[in-house]
Amino acid sequence: MWCWRRRFAIAGAVAQVVYSHLTRQPLSFMTYASLALVIVLGGATLLTNDPRFVLAKPSIAHFAIGAIMLKRGWMLRYMPLIVRRPFRNMSPSPATPGRR
Repeated sequence: MWCWRRRFAIAGAVAQVVYSHLTRQPLSFMTYASLALVIVLGGATLLTNDPRFVLAKPSIAHFAIGAIMLKRGWMLRYMPLIVRRPFRNMSPSPATPGRR
């Protein structure tokens, strides 16, 4: 009963990548990783008729994103330039009141 939906999802993912290549739009690594997960886990679901493989896809994707977030400086590309700019001309701060 659910077989046609899985096949449609796999065909849709492949069609998206093919369309992007034909229109010369760049694709990110996560698009290719998602396509691989859809094809592998969707194919395993179709072969075994066991939906647990498709249900594992979100967990695998979330663990992959979490692993990427462990990389130092992963968020720098999303920050404004003023935050990314190194603090070059910083003078030492004046003594705080009450300290000599």
